[in-house]
Amino acid sequence: GGNVTVDGGSGRLYFYELHLSWLNSADSFSAKEYAYNTVVFEKPFKTDDNSEAYSGELTGEDISKLNGKTLVPTTMSAVTLADTENGSIAVSESSFENGYYDGETVTLTITPDRGYFISSIAAAKTGDPTTSVELSGTDKTRTFTMPAFPVTVTATFEKPERDRSDSAGL
Repeated sequence: GGNVTVDGGSGRLYFYELHLSWLNSADSFSAKEYAYNTVVFEKPFKTDDNSEAYSGELTGEDISKLNGKTLVPTTMSAVTLADTENGSIAVSESSFENGYYDGETVTLTITPDRGYFISSIAAAKTGDPTTSVELSGTDKTRTFTMPAFPVTVTATFEKPERDRSDSAGL
């Protein structure tokens, strides 16, 4: 465990390929003066300030994005949208195809059907609704910080009170 700092001092050292595949979540990698042709992320990594995440391969100019950044291993988890009636929820695209990294900001866009409003929206650990995830925002947009576990979002849409009464003219 511990931090791994790569610092080439005043010169630049060139390597053909660097593989980052630590298994210990306490490990981190700091790219400073080294230069590489290819950086391979064998598991997902994120910057220690949660601003970016990386997976797969970086080549060419994309590698320069790593200079001066500290990378730490991260977990990837899914966001599931529960089935809803009378409206829909859309989730922002992730940085990765296979999920969201812990610390990533996830944005939910809420669209009630015509004549309905959002009466409740919640996010919780998938399979454990007692472990809630805090949502922020109002109106038709909510955000949350992705935890290190999968999340399910549920919502209820209702008609306003005045539209619920029987309109048979009684």
